[in-house]
Amino acid sequence: MMIIGHQLQWKFLKKIAEMNRIPHSFLFYGPDHLGKRRMAIEFVKVLNCLSSDISEKPCKVCRNCQEIEKGIFPDLKLLFPKSLKEEIKISQIRTLIQDLSFRSYSKFKCAIFL
Repeated sequence: MMIIGHQLQWKFLKKIAEMNRIPHSFLFYGPDHLGKRRMAIEFVKVLNCLSSDISEKPCKVCRNCQEIEKGIFPDLKLLFPKSLKEEIKISQIRTLIQDLSFRSYSKFKCAIFL
């Protein structure tokens, strides 16, 4: 995968996945339109990719990688405000907590706050 301008961060994330020492959360912070969302989604692919070779992750061809890319992966929740002028609602957080409490379909359940 080619992530322009984020090679150091990508290498760090891949190394964490390779060593299987994944913390419970990450904060991707910075100005708008730098690729934070794309980086987070690609990392979710690495964590849930069905390929057995870490250097090949994300493979982009397995079922999990395909579903994550299409936005239909059951263990990935994207949470964002209903409109640009609003904030994330408490009801959305409650729904997310309930969704995260269910058994995982794959290796990791992930939530990305946008």
